[in-house]
Amino acid sequence: MARNPIRTATLGVLAGAAGILAMEDFSAHLVFGVATADVFRAVAIATRSQ
Repeated sequence: MARNPIRTATLGVLAGAAGILAMEDFSAHLVFGVATADVFRAVAIATRSQ
């Protein structure tokens, strides 16, 4: 796991942006973006607590 929460968050934002660009349905953008943000937030919290 990444040790740098800022880098982890940046990767999450980039993944979310890529997902939005790859999908055409706006509701899918929202679901994918929220799920991606939740995953990366959980990773960042777990990384910070170590």
